[in-house]
Amino acid sequence: MGKNKWEWGKFNQLSSFQDIVDYLEGREYTHSNYFHYTRLETAKKIISNGEVWLSNVSGLNDEHDKEQFGDTEEQRQYFVFCFSTGVNENLPMWYLYAGLEGKGVRLEVKPTYIKNILSRGTFDLFETGEGEKRGNSLMSLQRDVNMDLSFYDVLYSKRSSSGNDYDLKYNTLSNYNKINADEMNKYKDQRRGFSKDIVWYYEKETRLLIRLHDDVLKLMKAGKKYVVVWKPGDDFIDNMRIMMGPDVDERELVETIAGEPVLIKHLLKTKRITNSEYAGLVHLSPCVRCEYKKRKGMN
Repeated sequence: MGKNKWEWGKFNQLSSFQDIVDYLEGREYTHSNYFHYTRLETAKKIISNGEVWLSNVSGLNDEHDKEQFGDTEEQRQYFVFCFSTGVNENLPMWYLYAGLEGKGVRLEVKPTYIKNILSRGTFDLFETGEGEKRGNSLMSLQRDVNMDLSFYDVLYSKRSSSGNDYDLKYNTLSNYNKINADEMNKYKDQRRGFSKDIVWYYEKETRLLIRLHDDVLKLMKAGKKYVVVWKPGDDFIDNMRIMMGPDVDERELVETIAGEPVLIKHLLKTKRITNSEYAGLVHLSPCVRCEYKKRKGMN
């Protein structure tokens, strides 16, 4: 990243569409860590196959997020993979993406590898069958040939009750200058897919987004589900750190690794599997809480 014309702490001074674009330009590559919270089963597939699946945006858990990609037909063109860049563990992220049982996984990629894996990784479009199994390969995807690839930080906003302006949040910063609605809409048009409601700002998301070109869309069968399979390269997996969820204590960590050949192989090769800082301290599972309440005679 070249020198940004805007200093980090000047976010609260942004007042126009161009200010926002200039401020965020290149910052997606400046974070100290890139995390992906997911289920254990998904993490095992990523590690064993050396590949990441970008999901269609129609499956996003935020209706407003989906709407920015257009109607149902337009959404078929977009596929996404999300990183969280907050330095500390994020308990809501454990809940939402790693599983309610608290035994999910946080995958960590260091910033030195992000640009490399994006530039030299390969992308292919696949059908998916039942149980999220990969089906037939439809085609190889190439940037600027049959797909567009974007990688930016997400900007969070809240529209005022009057509808005339917006408050903004980015990372740990806030802007209450009431960005004009027209200016904000210009930003959303230029960076389609990289804004979310302010209620999600704790995610501190950096998003990898692929838009398939129209000629690819014509080959996709109606009613079929698809994923974009990204193979970032061997060093992506070799340099990945794995953190187990808060409800996995030290004993369970050993048992979990011992029962999973994929994790054993990764541990022996990289020495990069650790416990959550909150292991044994935070219990995420609702079922655990129900049993606790029963024992205590609570309603």
